Amino acid sequence: MKLYHIRPFDTVVFGENRGSVLGDDHEKGGKFPPEIMKLFNLGDVKFLGIFPLREREIFLPMPADVLTRRKSKGGPYYIPWLNSLSGLSFKTDLNRNLLPWTGVHDALERAGGYIPASSFFEEYIKVRSGRLHIDASKYTDGDLFKEEVRIGIAIDYSTGTVKESMLYTHVHYRLEYGFVVLVHKDGMGRPSIAPVGGERKVSRIGDFEDEKFTKEAMKKENIREGEIYKFYLTTHAFVDSELEPGSEITIADAVNNEGDRIDMKVIWMYSAGAEWISGIETRPGEDGMRRKPALYMLRPGTVFLLEAKGNGNLNRFSQIIAPINLNENDNGIDESRFIERGWGSGIIWKVEDFESKKEV
Repeated sequence: MKLYHIRPFDTVVFGENRGSVLGDDHEKGGKFPPEIMKLFNLGDVKFLGIFPLREREIFLPMPADVLTRRKSKGGPYYIPWLNSLSGLSFKTDLNRNLLPWTGVHDALERAGGYIPASSFFEEYIKVRSGRLHIDASKYTDGDLFKEEVRIGIAIDYSTGTVKESMLYTHVHYRLEYGFVVLVHKDGMGRPSIAPVGGERKVSRIGDFEDEKFTKEAMKKENIREGEIYKFYLTTHAFVDSELEPGSEITIADAVNNEGDRIDMKVIWMYSAGAEWISGIETRPGEDGMRRKPALYMLRPGTVFLLEAKGNGNLNRFSQIIAPINLNENDNGIDESRFIERGWGSGIIWKVEDFESKKEV
């Protein structure tokens, strides 16, 4: 695996996946980190994650199963535990039944923001449930990147002209330290300068070294039938089914394309939300552009609790393998390339002592 450092010279634009209505919409939002397809122009590689930086520290979206006190900033943080693998349900008295170590008067909600990669690997994945001893009070969106609202115009890319009646405000992101991209192999060439995101903002592309992160990412997981694992999404994921406890998904090695594929039973899913992902493809030599259909995808930060249905070995960075069956003759999606580009990537690890540990 390889890390690349992307540092924009100015602000960078990663727009939200929402169309504008002529004359009605005058605000265009954005999001960071973006979906991986916003960086496909940088190389024909498998993207395993896009992560903001603060100085030399890599940050990951806060896992969706991490809770904090309502309206608090910077913790304390907790991971809930589930009572059993059968008859699974959250009870109304959340504190008394699932979180005995927080106090009966605490109102809890999903924590937002980011977690340092060092805390993710050294603390989060080693705690089955209970208090997370991390101080992330300064690791919020505003400390990793700044939003700047600019006035802009809409461009008709088929003609290269300005669209009429399309004056609007647009969210730009200023990243003092830039961000890093994790790919499965060295395939983005030598350090260079390239356009990134909307409006083709010029950015510097270079190598990035983080021995601890790379070491943790390259670890192997020995998967055994009946054991319990967590899978944390680092990219958007499409799952072609109605997920519920008892559903099955397949996890494959994201680094070794010919590695093991292991069926997993979904015990629970902590969702970081979902959104429509779509795009536009320009076909050289033809007039106009082709709109690709939208897929409803889970966001990075989503956490699956899984039971292995077979044995095998996986790299810690793995993928959800899901067929893309849209039942359309020309759906604009190359199914054979969907997994190769990195959709559904994430980190898998064993949850130690899942059933026997009842209190923290």
